[in-house]
Amino acid sequence: MDDDSQGQDRTEVLEAEVRGLTETVAVLQAQLAALLDPVRLAADAPVEGAAPRADAGSTPAPHEQGPAPETRISRRGALALGAAAAVGLGAVADSVLAATPAAAATGNMQYGASNNAVTAGTDLTSTATGETLSIENTAGEGNALSVSVTDALSAGSAIYAVNAGQNNTVKALSNNADNPNAAVFASNSGPGAGVQGESTSGYGLSGQGGLAPLYLTPATSLGPPTTGTHLVGEFYVDSEGYLFQLLGGAPPQWCPVVLGGSSLDTTYGTELFSSDSRFTFSAHNVGEGAAITAEAVGTASVISALQASSESTGAGINSSTYGSGAAFVGASVSGYGVSAQGGLAPLLLTPAATAGAPTTGAHVLGELYVDSEGVQYRCAAAGTPGTWVPQYSVVPLPSPVRVINTSTGEGGISGPLVPGATVHTSAALAGTNGIPDGAVGVVANLALSGVGGAVLNGFGVLTIFPAGTATPATANINAGAGCYALSNTVTVAFGTGANAGQLSLVWDGGGAVPNAQAYLDVTAYLL
Repeated sequence: MDDDSQGQDRTEVLEAEVRGLTETVAVLQAQLAALLDPVRLAADAPVEGAAPRADAGSTPAPHEQGPAPETRISRRGALALGAAAAVGLGAVADSVLAATPAAAATGNMQYGASNNAVTAGTDLTSTATGETLSIENTAGEGNALSVSVTDALSAGSAIYAVNAGQNNTVKALSNNADNPNAAVFASNSGPGAGVQGESTSGYGLSGQGGLAPLYLTPATSLGPPTTGTHLVGEFYVDSEGYLFQLLGGAPPQWCPVVLGGSSLDTTYGTELFSSDSRFTFSAHNVGEGAAITAEAVGTASVISALQASSESTGAGINSSTYGSGAAFVGASVSGYGVSAQGGLAPLLLTPAATAGAPTTGAHVLGELYVDSEGVQYRCAAAGTPGTWVPQYSVVPLPSPVRVINTSTGEGGISGPLVPGATVHTSAALAGTNGIPDGAVGVVANLALSGVGGAVLNGFGVLTIFPAGTATPATANINAGAGCYALSNTVTVAFGTGANAGQLSLVWDGGGAVPNAQAYLDVTAYLL
């Protein structure tokens, strides 16, 4: 066979082989076209080493980090790409590698796919005892999950989770010990809350941290907010770290909050409002220190270190102690230790249950005490029980008033007075003639005259003293021979107990002492 014949035969053989390969390529192209659907490709079982995929509407299982979305190829996809590459379909294979994952069907989520559904959200439902959705970023620096609501008018949540079981509804972990970012970061460009927690019978929000359970980011300015609409119950931290709370009132007010063991060094006062029927603020100290200590250290300050007011019948400050210390201590370097003002009275010292000064206990100089009769005592010398001196006020009457006249029987004593040891006791003088019931004595002019103008011969002695007490060996008036009338100024206390408000008189002496008449004109009373 010549060379031309042999060349023709080889050509025919090659043409037959090309026709066979062309038919094979057509078959492979048809098969490949059926396999290279992006949605079906994403739903296929992943090749080894690639991230797993979930069928439409199913729940993704926890997984390990896989390749980037554009390289996630199924087993059939890998076979098809191999076949395509074998027949020279590199362009088709490249188109598969570069394909963007398709959007998921409305209401469903697919691995490696985006969900751009307009009217329907993405629901994940699971009956598993573990997580319904688990997302991890084990190597990158991005977020494991990023969800946003971009509509400024939206009233919905970016993430809404409900748990009917007993485990966490939302659980976020940051396993990188060097990660300075939050496990959960939520922000809101609208007026709503970044995070809102609600619970029917538990905690709305519960925090636990190695540094602190809760961190409130300080503002950039000093003091509470001055703009915006706020709700009662809000908390706010200013640029100096001071914590403020919006308390109820008319209108509501921002007030600094002093926490246990902390100090409040701020230019803003602390106001407490309460509708409690017992107290607005209660401080207890079971140690040896003061329950409340308030200081105004500014030398030019004219404001009180502690100011309390009450619009009801209760006390502005009610302080008690179960120990031996003072229930309330006020001290000032250059001002008043205690300053009081009241619609009824600036100060009330509760009377004791018994009359007279204290008879037991150790007392110190400066103490004040009010007995059951309203008599005020001061401790003039320390001791047990100390030396107590009654404190009286002298209150002048508008004009003198005669309370005893033995010639008429006024005041309960009818004369004349007969010389001797007879005690003549008056009626109760307190509560009459402008002398109040609480008076403890009087300042008066005591006068003595002979009966019918007779001369007071002899050496007569007239004594006035508190009723119910022993007759003193003293004289208020000494009458000598040739006197018709005598008088003297006296200060005398009333009797107490059964003899409250009463006075007694004794007219006695030596020699031929005649009968006499006595008169008592009060100019002031003692309280």
